[in-house]
Amino acid sequence: MVVTSIGEEDQAQNTPEYDRKSELKAFDDSKAGVKGLVDAGVTKIPHIFIHEKSQFNDISTTGSVASKFSVPVIDLEGIHGSPAQRTEIIEKIRDACEKWGFFQVVNHGIPMFVMDDMIDGVRRFHEQDAEVKKGFYSRDVTRKFIYNSNFDLYQSPAANWRDTIACVMAPQPPDPQELPAVCRDMLLLATLDMEKTISYDNHKWKESQWSDLKLPYIPGQDNPEAFGKCIQPSKTRFSEHGAVDLDMF
Repeated sequence: MVVTSIGEEDQAQNTPEYDRKSELKAFDDSKAGVKGLVDAGVTKIPHIFIHEKSQFNDISTTGSVASKFSVPVIDLEGIHGSPAQRTEIIEKIRDACEKWGFFQVVNHGIPMFVMDDMIDGVRRFHEQDAEVKKGFYSRDVTRKFIYNSNFDLYQSPAANWRDTIACVMAPQPPDPQELPAVCRDMLLLATLDMEKTISYDNHKWKESQWSDLKLPYIPGQDNPEAFGKCIQPSKTRFSEHGAVDLDMF
């Protein structure tokens, strides 16, 4: 089913004909993700991606409201210096995690070419042959590498317009053969650079119970005209293309 207006959208989601569970399952079983919808030429947002209008009204991005918020910035310069400097940086990270859940890192020491290759590697994975990509589609969190769309697809009130690949890097890095050939070198190189940056003497990294590198991908964003027509930003949500999430426990 497709929608043509806000009114029709609300009506459709509240009628017996709209079977959200079946639509979610059909989307998940396709293993094609949001990229598959874009490749199929979708021009209207499927109902499962439509957020209630009130959710957008609650979060204003204009005027004085936006000026009250800023993403925490963590400067890693000095992380390998004195114990006092390291403790101060760790406390800032802890504070950002507890109060915000995310933060921006600067002076991390990871070369720009590595970061650029990470973005290119994500694009290469998602833009490869669909049948090859489907082999990695999974919701099994025990796998070292997985690809899917929306980790909370069946729990959230509405899905976000993005696909994601995730790779578990610690305490044991994945076997290279477990990684997709199209982005294998990128993931291994990124892992090595992050290990050098995050670990003090390599022990903290190796002793991490679990660390997960998440790399989101927003299909169609490189084509602004098609992207704008397809995703209808006033109705759905997505994460920043090229953003990197690193979860450590």
